[in-house]
Amino acid sequence: MPDICDVGGADNGIAFPLFGDDEARWHIGVKVTLYFLGLSWCFMGVAILADIFMSSIERVTSKKKRVTSRETGQTVTVQVWNDTVANLTLMALGSSAPEILLSIIGLFGNSFYSEDLGPSTIVGSAAFNLFVIIAVCIVGLPAGEKRLIKDTTVFGITASFSVLAYVWLVVILLLFSADVVDIWEGILTFLFFPLLVFVAYLADIGTFGSKRKTTSSIVWSELSEEDFHKMERSIREKHGENISAEAVHTLMEIEYSPCPSRAVYRVAAIRNMSGGKRVKHCKSLGEQQITVFGKHDNGEASDVPVVDFSARRYTVVESAVIVQLMVVRSGLTAATLNVSYDTREGSAKEGEDFKRVTGQLQFEEGETEKVIEVPIVNDERHEDTESFFVDLRSPCCPEQNVIPQLGATATAEVFIVDDDCAGIIAFEKEHKSVTTPTVQTTLKLKVRRHKGASGEVTVNYNTEDGKAKAGLAYEAVAGQLTFAAGEEEAVVEVKINPTHQYDMTEDFRLYLKDPTGGATLDSTTDGGADANICTIFIKDDLEVKERSERIRLIIAAKWEGAQIGDQKWLDQFKEALYPGGTSEEMQHAGVVDWILHICCFPWKILFAFVPPPDFCGGWVCFVCALIMIAFVTTAIGDLANLLGCSMGISPSITAITFVALGTSLPDTFASKTAAIHDPYADASIGNVTGSNSVNVFLGLGLPWSIGAIYWTCTGSTAEWKETFPDLSADYPDGAFVVEAGALAPSVATFCALAIVAILFLVWRRVKMGAELGGNAVVARLSALFLVSLWLVYIGVSIYLDATQ
Repeated sequence: MPDICDVGGADNGIAFPLFGDDEARWHIGVKVTLYFLGLSWCFMGVAILADIFMSSIERVTSKKKRVTSRETGQTVTVQVWNDTVANLTLMALGSSAPEILLSIIGLFGNSFYSEDLGPSTIVGSAAFNLFVIIAVCIVGLPAGEKRLIKDTTVFGITASFSVLAYVWLVVILLLFSADVVDIWEGILTFLFFPLLVFVAYLADIGTFGSKRKTTSSIVWSELSEEDFHKMERSIREKHGENISAEAVHTLMEIEYSPCPSRAVYRVAAIRNMSGGKRVKHCKSLGEQQITVFGKHDNGEASDVPVVDFSARRYTVVESAVIVQLMVVRSGLTAATLNVSYDTREGSAKEGEDFKRVTGQLQFEEGETEKVIEVPIVNDERHEDTESFFVDLRSPCCPEQNVIPQLGATATAEVFIVDDDCAGIIAFEKEHKSVTTPTVQTTLKLKVRRHKGASGEVTVNYNTEDGKAKAGLAYEAVAGQLTFAAGEEEAVVEVKINPTHQYDMTEDFRLYLKDPTGGATLDSTTDGGADANICTIFIKDDLEVKERSERIRLIIAAKWEGAQIGDQKWLDQFKEALYPGGTSEEMQHAGVVDWILHICCFPWKILFAFVPPPDFCGGWVCFVCALIMIAFVTTAIGDLANLLGCSMGISPSITAITFVALGTSLPDTFASKTAAIHDPYADASIGNVTGSNSVNVFLGLGLPWSIGAIYWTCTGSTAEWKETFPDLSADYPDGAFVVEAGALAPSVATFCALAIVAILFLVWRRVKMGAELGGNAVVARLSALFLVSLWLVYIGVSIYLDATQ
C-alpha cells in the first residue's frame, strides 16, 4: 500500500493530506516546508489547549472541604484530592494528553491495526523528559542554589515504575507472545496505572515510613474565622500587637500562601510561549523563607570558613524601629573572620524607607553568629510593600592563611510591610428606600472609611439607571469624594424628583469605584472589591413594596450569580484579543510577544469557545478541552506522518524526534519554572517519572487492550491474513499484532539509559547534596552528561531502525 505522502496514499490519513493525490505531486521542498510549519503550528495549538485543560484540572483538584478531626475535635480545611494522587492522575493526564491521545487515535485511524507513531512518541517523549528536562532543571537554577527531592519514598516508587513500565513493554513484545499483545497483557498494562497511584498514595500517607509533612499554607477561599484568628494571633505575636489589619494580611500572604500546583506552572509556561495572559507564580524560594533564627546548615563540615545570612528574605513592619539580620559562620571556626556589609536600594529607597548602614562584622574564634541592624523609617504615607538589600562582601581571616568564602545567601532582601492603613471604603448601607416625594428632595448617602484613615484618599462615584430613569425619577450625579487624613465619613447627595407613577417601585444604583491613596473597597458588600453598590428604591406603599422587593432581590442575586460564569466566558474572548491577555499588558508586549500572539491568534479565538473552569467545578471545561485536544492531535498525527514520509524518515524516528520534542516543550519550561520557584525538586523531577509511567500504562495499555479485545471478537479477516502471513498459522483466529521491530530494542536502550540517569541523580544527591543546582561548573557538566544520554538514545534508535 502506498505511503501517506505518495500518490494513492491519501486514505492513510484522517485529516490530511487536504488535496489528495494532487498534494502528493508537489515539489518535495514545498511539502517538507509546509508540513513542518503546519506541524509546529499544531503544536502551538495543542499547547494552548493544554493550558485550558490544565486550568480545568487545577480547578478540579483544588477543591476543598471542611472536616472535623476525630483526635482534636477541631474543624479544619483539607483538600479533597490528595496531592500525590492528583499529580499521578489528572495532572499527569493533562501533561501527557497529546501523546496518549495520539496513540489511541492512531489505533482507530489505522483500522485497529497497531501503528508506529503513537507508541514511539510515548517512548521518545519519555526519553526527552528524563534526560533533557532534568538537564534543563539542573542548570536552570540561580547560581549557587540547590533543590533536593523532599519525598524520596514517592519519588523512588514513581522512578521504579517509570523504568519497570518500559521493561514490561520489552517483556510482552519479545517474551510472552512475540509480536502479539494478548488481552490479559493489555489489561494488565492498564491496571498498572491504578496500582502505581495506590502504592504512591500509601507512601504519601506514611505506610512505608514517615508521613509527608503538610505545609503551613492557608487556603484563603476556605479560611474559617477560627483559622484566621489563629493566623492573626501568630502574626501579631511575631511582629507586634498594634500593626494594622492590612499589614497582618500582607504578612500572612508572604508567610503562609501556598505555592501553585504543577498545573499552574505548565499553564504559565504555555502562555509565555504563546503570548498569552501572564500567570502570577508563587513566591520564589527566597520569598517563602522568612527569618528563622537558630541552627543554620551549610552542608558538611569544612576546613574553609563560610559566612552568609541565615535567611534569604526578611520581613518587617514599617513601624518597627529596626530589622535584625543574622549572619552565620560555618565550616572552620577556629579563626578570626571579618566580613564587610552594606545596604542597597531596591524598591525601598535610602533615607525614605530605611537608613543606610555599612560596616564590618568581626567573628572571634569559635563565634558563629552576628547580627546586622538596619533602622527603618516610619512615615504616615501609605505605600506598597517595598524591599531593599543587604550585601556581604570581602570576607577575610587576617590572622590565618585561609581564604573564607561567601555562602549561597550572601545577599538578603528585606521586605518592609506598610502598616499605615489607608482604610476600607463602603456605603453605610447597601440599600436605601425613599418614598416618592411631592417636591424635589435631596437624598444624602453616607460613605464610611473604616479600618484605617492614614493619608488623603479619594473614590469616584456615579449613578446608574435601574427601573428609575435619570432626569425623570432622579438627577444623575458623578464625581469624586475626598477623605482628608484622619477623615472617616463623607456624603454623596442625589436629588429625587416627584413623579406621578403609583403602585410601583423604581430603583437606581450609586457606585463607588477606583479608590486612590492606598484605600480599598469593601469586598464583602454588594459589588465586591471592584465597585461598591448602593441600590436606592423609590417606592410608595412601603410595607407591600418591601415584601415584594425582598423576593425580587433574592431572584436578582441568583441571576447575578448565574451570570458570573458568562462574564468569565466573555473574558476568555477578550484575553484572546491582546498579547499578554489584557490591554494593559499589550502596552508592554515586545516584538516576540506580538509574533507569538499573531501566530496563535486563530487558536486562541477557537479555544475561547471552551467553557471556563468555573462551570461544574471544572469538569465541563475538562471534557470539552479533552475533545478538542483529540481533534488537534489527529492533525498532528497526519502531519507528522506526512513530514516523515516526505523526508524519507520512518514514523518511529519521526515520533522520537519531531513529535516527542514538540509535545514536551511546554513541560520543559514548566519544570524549569517549578525548579526555580519551588523549595524542593519534587514538582520538577517527580513530574517526569510520574508522567513517563502514566504514558505507558494509559497511552499503551488502553489502546492495546482495545485492539486485543477487537481482534479477539472479530477474528481474522482476509486483509489481516494478507498483512501478517507469518502469524496466520499460529493465530488462525486473528490477534492484535504489535511488531517488535525496532521498538523493542529502542525501548531496551531507553531502559538501560534511564537506570543510568536515575543512579546519576542519586549520586548527585549523595555527593552534591541535591539533585538540582549546586556548583555552576558541576551543574553544566551534569546537564551535558544527561543530554549526551538522550543523544545516545536517539543515535541507537536511528541505527536500529535503519538495520531493520
